[in-house]
Amino acid sequence: MTRELFAVVGLMGVVRFVNLAPQPVLPLYVQQLLGETDHLGTIVGIVLAATGVAASVSALLLGRVTDRFGWRPTLLGCLACTIVLSPLHLLIGSVWRGWVRWSSNPGANARSWTLPPAGG
Repeated sequence: MTRELFAVVGLMGVVRFVNLAPQPVLPLYVQQLLGETDHLGTIVGIVLAATGVAASVSALLLGRVTDRFGWRPTLLGCLACTIVLSPLHLLIGSVWRGWVRWSSNPGANARSWTLPPAGG
């Protein structure tokens, strides 16, 4: 295997870790927003499921965008989308606003799924 392949696999591992690291703390965050513990597991499950579905859908859509425009403009567009939408975290005051925010950013959800084509 080449050094570049190891670098890509290592970077994918780091991105996955960063994407999954907040999940154990998410129930505590949701509890703080709600102030109650009724159905906490269900609510957190819905938030995580929405994130997974949004990641899958955005990966499919951005895959087609990548085929049409290339990987570099697609990744730069995802980066720009993430930069613009990330400050919205400051406005989250309820679980449902957070659910909409986490599931609506295709850049954040699909940037780890979009890889440059081999040799490209």
